[in-house]
Amino acid sequence: MPGVIIFALILYNLLTATMLGFALARARARQRPATVMLFALLTLAITLILDLDRPQRGTIRIDQTPMKQLVEGFAPVPQAILR
Repeated sequence: MPGVIIFALILYNLLTATMLGFALARARARQRPATVMLFALLTLAITLILDLDRPQRGTIRIDQTPMKQLVEGFAPVPQAILR
């Protein structure tokens, strides 16, 4: 995944936290648990995206056997059909 996309995801997370802080600053009731939960969920979403980008090294491992079988299933096209 390009560094620009990672930077954009982190920036998105920080901007969301900033907007949430401004929105809740004037609220009379404290919304700290909801705020922390939202920020944690955004952080987990970014972590999941980054982990899925690394199928062989990340926590979530994706088996590549179906893709290998698909590639092996492609038979070369006979020359008679191409003419």
